[in-house]
Amino acid sequence: MSQDDWQFMKDVEQSCQFIDGHYCISLPFKDRSVKMPSNRSHAEQRAINLKKKLNKNSEFHIDYKTFMHDIIARGYAEKVPVKSRQCKEGEVWYIPHHGVYHPKKKKI
Repeated sequence: MSQDDWQFMKDVEQSCQFIDGHYCISLPFKDRSVKMPSNRSHAEQRAINLKKKLNKNSEFHIDYKTFMHDIIARGYAEKVPVKSRQCKEGEVWYIPHHGVYHPKKKKI
């Protein structure tokens, strides 16, 4: 293993926690003081485009809604608690999401 691999494994071992039935680790940044560029506007634009797509295609809307309910029910995703929504600029990264059908399974 390379030195970077060893450092990554050490960071994972030191930051690994089991919280509410899920394992959580810190992001593997070499420099912990890194400031993330703001991607909020990109994530918001993606959400606007998704909303338009959902409004235009009722079948996609049903499939997307079913998928989202399923991953939330299984605990793979969760709504961000209100107290966690107040983050300092540079310390937050928004995950832009969109629905895509799996080419072989024909579902989202």
